[in-house]
Amino acid sequence: MDLSVIPHGRHSNYSPEQIAQAALAYVIEGACTRVAELTGIPCRTISDWTHEEWWPALIDQARSLKQDEIDAGLQRIQDKAIAAQVDRLENGDYIMGKDGQLMRKPVSARDAAIVTAVAFDKQRILRNLPTSISSSGGESKLNAMAERLKKIEQQQQARIVNE
Repeated sequence: MDLSVIPHGRHSNYSPEQIAQAALAYVIEGACTRVAELTGIPCRTISDWTHEEWWPALIDQARSLKQDEIDAGLQRIQDKAIAAQVDRLENGDYIMGKDGQLMRKPVSARDAAIVTAVAFDKQRILRNLPTSISSSGGESKLNAMAERLKKIEQQQQARIVNE
């Protein structure tokens, strides 16, 4: 975190590092009482800091750090899930054999198709590409054309009757 946002000298009882830790704890816990328990800094002091002009910038930095941590954790989960899916597609699912031994059963075509469809859709979303086809008025144009043809047919039948 960039501790330069904290004015020097005004908070001599606490180092910029302690203040930054309090801000990070505040982002995670959201309550002065819990932050005070975790950091040993009185709740009143933390509450006073929340009204300082530098506090929002420090909180933004803490939130960004926490978001980076969450993103990294989610990426690890995604990597492991993808590796598990590839393993199952290549080697099959684990099942218990009649003899009590674990064995691998090939993934069904239906399950493989579902995995493929979901992965394909998610990849297209990540690339900001369409995942479905929507009507662009083609159906309504066909209906309008059908109505015009009906009118022409009715006009021709009326002419035949009148002749």
